[in-house]
Amino acid sequence: MTTKEPKTIFGQFIEYARSVDKVWLKTWIIIYVGFLILDAYTHIRYGNGTVTREINLFGDTYAIELISNGTFIGTTILKFAGIILNVVYAFVKFPKDHLLQIALALTLLADTLLVLNNTSPIGVLVFCFAQYFHTSRFMGSSPKFFIPWSILLLTLLFMGWIYQIDSIFVVGFVYAASLIVNLILVRKWYNATRKEKKSSEIAKRASFCAFYGFVLFVCCDSCVGVSFFSLIGVLPAFLYGFANYFSWLFYYVSQVLISNSSVLVRDQKKSQIIKNSLGESIQP
Repeated sequence: MTTKEPKTIFGQFIEYARSVDKVWLKTWIIIYVGFLILDAYTHIRYGNGTVTREINLFGDTYAIELISNGTFIGTTILKFAGIILNVVYAFVKFPKDHLLQIALALTLLADTLLVLNNTSPIGVLVFCFAQYFHTSRFMGSSPKFFIPWSILLLTLLFMGWIYQIDSIFVVGFVYAASLIVNLILVRKWYNATRKEKKSSEIAKRASFCAFYGFVLFVCCDSCVGVSFFSLIGVLPAFLYGFANYFSWLFYYVSQVLISNSSVLVRDQKKSQIIKNSLGESIQP
């Protein structure tokens, strides 16, 4: 007897959350609630301010920014630990899904670069590569998609260089285009798993996590856009703190969901066939 899938999004989310290893789930929740509370407190108390403390170490004095633009250094460490955890989770739970592992590892690298410089074009470019590997996950190796898509992305980068457009805007546009394409692909996959009666529970769970993970990813990057434009003076400065807070409100959950979006689980049968977003069969 098969159980009926909950109709509401929240019901499906709770159902899939129950299937996740409880140790991992509790750890994600503790990290998420922890940095949200710390972030809210420091932004309410210090706004976009900076707090520096001097420490003496072996006779030398060092200045450390405990709070930078309203963000406590401990909060940043907690967020960073959460992203590392997602990469480890993918390697432990989905050892066969190398594309997912690479995409999450690149995401970690991009986050590292952006922690050091939150307007780093290189950091955004690494995010573009992460999105490219996610696209590979959802499309397989379909040449009729990847050849024109790759040419388009390279053309955009080349035209940006030719016309000497600021690199952060060029890679930002390429990244945004890649993210939207992935959202469209996972939406098609999500719809397909709901319509096809033969879709496995693994595929339904993975497509759910992928789709809503990328929905939240788009919400996050919309906030990042607001944050960036408030930083350079296009939008009011007071939006900077709010945008940064809400970006992580969406981002962390999106990465947890995406790290659970694989169909290549440990006990998967080798004969199982998975279809990409074009309806072509992919043999794991």
